[in-house]
Amino acid sequence: MFGMPERPAVCSQFKAAEDVCGIDQADAIRLIGWWEKATAVA
Repeated sequence: MFGMPERPAVCSQFKAAEDVCGIDQADAIRLIGWWEKATAVA
């Protein structure tokens, strides 16, 4: 969706924060997994 007009503004305005995204790619992937589990519908 990069460069497409359909891309939501919130996506291009997002600024990564260490408390949300971690300190590196591995940390970000781990945190995404945690959020997926924490918000999964039972």
